[in-house]
Amino acid sequence: MDWEKFFKDVMNWMNAANIMLKNYPIDSAEYWKWVIDTTGRIEKRYDGHPLVVGIMVAIIRYQDEIAQDMIAKKESGNAGVSV
Repeated sequence: MDWEKFFKDVMNWMNAANIMLKNYPIDSAEYWKWVIDTTGRIEKRYDGHPLVVGIMVAIIRYQDEIAQDMIAKKESGNAGVSV
């Protein structure tokens, strides 16, 4: 297992995620499709190594926590507003 290569891939993924976030909000379907597709490709590249999968899942969970916080803030900001 080439851990140096894997962690470079993770760094490249994080840089790409920052670029994606300039184009799509973290709570958008487009962003999440990209997240799932690209993290899955990284997992496959390293033959589903359990530690690789665990790290990628942790990254996805972290992204999800940020998205859920954003959604909650949007909803609480609209709590007293009727349309």
